[in-house]
Amino acid sequence: METTFKFSFIEVFNKKALYMKVREILALSNLEVKTPKITKIADKLYKIFKDNYIFYINHGYYQFKKV
Repeated sequence: METTFKFSFIEVFNKKALYMKVREILALSNLEVKTPKITKIADKLYKIFKDNYIFYINHGYYQFKKV
């Protein structure tokens, strides 16, 4: 129960934080981007975060991919 609560809280917090950070970066770059586009970007970034976070919880470490 506690783990589910923590994950849900982290999920909501991180989606909002990502959205605000993307909006801030775009504003600093003097780019006018509409909210749906920012939401789409934040959702993609959050999916990457969520997948990696679940791997970390299950295995106790994170394995970085070589680029």
